[in-house]
Amino acid sequence: MCFDKLRNIRLVSVIPPSPQRERASVSIAELQAVLRQAVGSEGDIHLGDERRWLPSIEDIEILLDADETNHYKYVKDTGDAPEMYNCNHFAAHLYGQFNVPGWAQFAFGLQWTDTHALCLFVDQNQDVWWIEPQTDKRRSRLSDWQGSSNRFVVM
Repeated sequence: MCFDKLRNIRLVSVIPPSPQRERASVSIAELQAVLRQAVGSEGDIHLGDERRWLPSIEDIEILLDADETNHYKYVKDTGDAPEMYNCNHFAAHLYGQFNVPGWAQFAFGLQWTDTHALCLFVDQNQDVWWIEPQTDKRRSRLSDWQGSSNRFVVM
């Protein structure tokens, strides 16, 4: 049966974040200021919820280890067929993995730049990190090929 393969899959939605007694949190205004400083003055920043938890690097790595987005195959847009899976699909999928109970309140989002789509988060020190969803590589700033200006951030 085709569902036999699913028995050994770890569902991201049941993987808990690292245990901590207290988590740092920020207001929507504080988060907006941190993100604006990191992404620049261009583009929109759309934030939901009045407060967000600030994850540790360990929290993010727990979910990235469980997530399989980076194992999907990149399929280039040829213009001929709708069968593509590119940067915006990878970014949206990883962002969706963080929008499940236990994880949804973390300051984790999706960004589109002038050339690329990827994910980003604000950690417990209020540092902004970018995650390339095709590789799970974490960076403290964008590489040149990832874009030079913000189109929008959703968190």
